Amino acid sequence: MDELEIEIRPSEENQLDFLEAEFSPNDLSRHHHQRHDVQKSGNGVYLIAWYNAKPIGHFLLEWAGPGGDPSGGYPYPTPYLGAGETLTEYRRKGVATQLIQKAEELVKEKGFLRIGLAVGSTDNPDAKRLYEKLNYIDWGKGEFEASWEYKSKDGKYGKESEVCIYMFKNLE
Repeated sequence: MDELEIEIRPSEENQLDFLEAEFSPNDLSRHHHQRHDVQKSGNGVYLIAWYNAKPIGHFLLEWAGPGGDPSGGYPYPTPYLGAGETLTEYRRKGVATQLIQKAEELVKEKGFLRIGLAVGSTDNPDAKRLYEKLNYIDWGKGEFEASWEYKSKDGKYGKESEVCIYMFKNLE
């Protein structure tokens, strides 16, 4: 794998419309604005991976755990890494790995000893394999359904969901 040299930094207010256009051109839900709001409130950091002035990946790190827990069993206040994406043409080039490592570094700096994330248990085998390679372990409490709403460019509302598991990594 050829690892790209990328720059990872927190989102900035003046980049949000650009991030929406680059990552979510057909979605009017403004998810990137919402993630930046988590950062602005001090409850996390929205990490953006940049390559040649182009945003190519992101993760939202929430200090106290996910904003919502559909499983009902997340061990709050364990930091949570969510909303991860790498643009298709930049996958398998170390982007997600570098974003995750940056998040782990920030979590350790805050004094936490563990981090969690959710992954599609059957429909996202590449991501699950990456997390396992990075020493994330299935939480062992089964699957749960995660769902989210969106607004398409044509103004229609919809809902998507996936069956997930939590995975955790000890950072000691």
